[in-house]
Amino acid sequence: MEQEEGIMKRIVLATLLALVAGCGATINGTHGDAADSESDNDTGRDTAPEAEPPCVSTLEITADLSSHPYPFMGIALGDDSWRSMADYHVRNTGDEAVIERINVATRGVNVLGDPVCDAANFAEVGVWMSGVLLAHSRLPPGSDQNTDIDLTGSPITVPAGSSDVMFQIVATLSPVVASSSVGGSVTGVARSGNMLLAGINAGFTGLPWGETYHDRINVHASSRSSGQPRYMCGTTGLYQDAYMLRKAVPTVPGLPLPTTSIADGMRTVMARFQMTSRFGQTAVRKMTFEVVLPDAVLSRPLSPRFDQFRLRRGTTDLPLTEVRIRDRTGMALDPGIATLRPPNNLVVVVFQREEVVPVGAFNDYELSAVITQTQQYDTVTTHFMAPREASGGGTGWLTDFVYEPMTANVMTGPNLERLTRSPSTGRADMPGYFLWSDLSEVPHSFSTGRGSSDWITHHLLEGLGYEWILMAP
Repeated sequence: MEQEEGIMKRIVLATLLALVAGCGATINGTHGDAADSESDNDTGRDTAPEAEPPCVSTLEITADLSSHPYPFMGIALGDDSWRSMADYHVRNTGDEAVIERINVATRGVNVLGDPVCDAANFAEVGVWMSGVLLAHSRLPPGSDQNTDIDLTGSPITVPAGSSDVMFQIVATLSPVVASSSVGGSVTGVARSGNMLLAGINAGFTGLPWGETYHDRINVHASSRSSGQPRYMCGTTGLYQDAYMLRKAVPTVPGLPLPTTSIADGMRTVMARFQMTSRFGQTAVRKMTFEVVLPDAVLSRPLSPRFDQFRLRRGTTDLPLTEVRIRDRTGMALDPGIATLRPPNNLVVVVFQREEVVPVGAFNDYELSAVITQTQQYDTVTTHFMAPREASGGGTGWLTDFVYEPMTANVMTGPNLERLTRSPSTGRADMPGYFLWSDLSEVPHSFSTGRGSSDWITHHLLEGLGYEWILMAP
């Protein structure tokens, strides 16, 4: 599994970098056959200048794609805390070297899906090593920007031999702004749903780097003994993790069931969890659970049946005026009897308004039903329906339209209509398995249609992988 996730991470990161290649030539690190600065005096000669010798290096730098658990991205909050954007390893086969300057570049995609490498997402970028911030710098405003981080006051030493020296590129992110406060602009502003990366540049030849770096990583290093330059060869910027910018985020940790036994004909808790928020309140409008029965159980003429689903907050069952519980086609389960056979084995919980998730406090929830027609050793497994996808999910409006209405994968509303540059159709283009909001828009609304465009799918949320297992004694 780890190997598969590592492969997925590399594929997805390569795909994202290809997507944002329009932000600037250095994303691919290709700058033609420009000669280095020592060749400038040859431009007036009749003969063609000598080709620059290929880059040769005794320093090697790599981005550590295995250091973060999720194959692609995480959610990043617009706050003033330093977060790791990329981890690096430097190996040295020559004499001792020192790193005194690094050029950091940013990449990204805006909330509409445009490849806009917007510096507005970042407050500052820096270099971090062994728990210490060595130096930091601000990016110039605009798109496709980079900045030098001067390490002369705290140089990174790379000992002689095959030492593995590790450091990080870190960043603080800008506070998220509402579209109404910036006239709907998606450029030059930090909007919820912006996708961003920061890492070490390559092939950047502006001052003070010069043409020598057209085929080199933008890390200025030198030999400690001789002072001669030490180069790291490469023509592609070194990036690691892409993040999705949000104003706040909920977490949904699972809790153990009060009992793992099914009492036939009695109400049984099938899922138990908490919800809390970080950095600000959030809201949840919809959550979906998948109920899994073994094939041997499903093959029986009389398989288990589920009736009278309820959702409890704390010690109180939420009334049907506050929450409705349906199957994936929209048929009622509260009351309503279901056998929950695939593909119609989803339990969809929709809050009639929205469930506000507090900061710094936990609300406890239980999903329960009356289970009948069980036999000895029957098992019932429940988990959140939250399929992993190589994507940061979607940001947009709630819509009452069903998702994929002509297929077996139909998903009752509300679902999500993503923010794009295309005219709104009002139709669902992403399934709303777990729909939440970071309340970043002003005004915010839980209404479907043209409410507020700060609703988000389940992708990258923490805690949705918990599994609850029941067994009939």
